[in-house]
Amino acid sequence: MASRGAGLRPRSARDRLLGGGPEQKRKLEGNFIQRAVRPHYESLVSHSRSSEGEEGVRMRLLRAGFPFGMGAKDFIFLKKALAVGLPILAICLQGLVSVALFKVPFVLGWIILPIGALFVGYIGPDFWLVRLVGGRRHQMARTLPDVIDLISVSVEAGLGLVAAFQEVASRFHGPLGDELMRAIAEMRVGKTFAQALRDLSARLQIEDLTQFTASIIQAELLGISVGQALKTQAGIMREKRKQRAEEAAQKAPVKMMIPLILLILPTLFIVIMGPAALMAMKALQDTPLF
Repeated sequence: MASRGAGLRPRSARDRLLGGGPEQKRKLEGNFIQRAVRPHYESLVSHSRSSEGEEGVRMRLLRAGFPFGMGAKDFIFLKKALAVGLPILAICLQGLVSVALFKVPFVLGWIILPIGALFVGYIGPDFWLVRLVGGRRHQMARTLPDVIDLISVSVEAGLGLVAAFQEVASRFHGPLGDELMRAIAEMRVGKTFAQALRDLSARLQIEDLTQFTASIIQAELLGISVGQALKTQAGIMREKRKQRAEEAAQKAPVKMMIPLILLILPTLFIVIMGPAALMAMKALQDTPLF
């Protein structure tokens, strides 16, 4: 007993504080944000609910690439925090303006501004997420023909279809490469190749990608040459990209009319007609009418 007790050392104050197990150690060893702010934030987020459900928010965040590592509960909490915080900020700002500069009308300061801030705070994150999803889809649609070309070249070089997907995904940087890596990871945990491609097209909802995955799955099922199917799809995708570029070029003159009419033509009118108008006014000042 004496020998056993000799090997024991008295516990320090830190050891006594951290003696409550791993959870207590985690709470006490982190920085101030992790110890004081993070638990309350997680508690507020865990009680957040949304009318559309967390699954719908999660799917939209997934299509946007999970910006800033944001989860469904984080996004719901952000919407509610902005919906509450922006009206309060609007009321405080209009109070400061009323005191410092001029008096804000009651209807504008206490009704219109808070309601507008509430609308912006609750709808703004959804609008921002829709823009992110649209931009990410557009980028993937533009790079899809190049990815299919690389997959086709890899298959013709002797790689299997799954190995070709993996090789291209590991070398192709961007949203589409990340999504292909996600599909490959799903195949590693047990999904079939066809099911992973179906989930990929359902998740991204890009028309060209849906057509491509359907043709690859059909070629696999019917025993058609996958290399020939890939080459055909690559040609179709390149032609579609060319058509979209031509369509955008044809729309450019119409879009240029808006700044031309609103900004450039009024400026030209002032520069050209301004001196003539001044001379006419000067000449009319000498007439008996003025």
